[in-house]
Amino acid sequence: MIHLWKRLWNDPRKLAKLVGVGIVAGVAAYNSYGHQVFVANWAHQSSSLAHTSPLSIDGMLLVMSVLIAEDKLDGRRPRWWAVFGFWFGAVVSVAANTASTIIAHGPEPISIGWTACPPVILLIVVEALSRKGKPIKNPNRVEGAKRGHANRAATPKPRSRGRRSPTTTARKPQLTVVNQTASE
Repeated sequence: MIHLWKRLWNDPRKLAKLVGVGIVAGVAAYNSYGHQVFVANWAHQSSSLAHTSPLSIDGMLLVMSVLIAEDKLDGRRPRWWAVFGFWFGAVVSVAANTASTIIAHGPEPISIGWTACPPVILLIVVEALSRKGKPIKNPNRVEGAKRGHANRAATPKPRSRGRRSPTTTARKPQLTVVNQTASE
């Protein structure tokens, strides 16, 4: 775990990603905690259980997010259990958020959508960070594909002289004229 922090500290982009995920995860945990406590109380759980069970769900989301990020930073595919645990926690969190709104206010679409946002945003952020973008098929056609290099699409490629396309006409034979001098 220490090597992970050293690598993050030396790479500002990775550190910014981690801080961003931390903020999104914190907001999602804060919002979902109250909704999960409300649902647990409604389900006749004791006060202590109602206040501690959301910590296990949100804690699992946090741990699974860190495991997925750690695997990706090490160049590995994320552990199956980490991905499953993250998705399970996200589904439970969204369900608790929407259930608390439906119980308290009825089926109001705006309220349901709003309360579902924090865990869904966390899910989107973690999934976006855990997958790399697809490679560009022809990087030469993208302007500024590589920093510091001129756009290769702007410079024409030299034509190969060895091959001809079938649509070009055949070369005419060249005649060489030899100067003959009358030196006899």
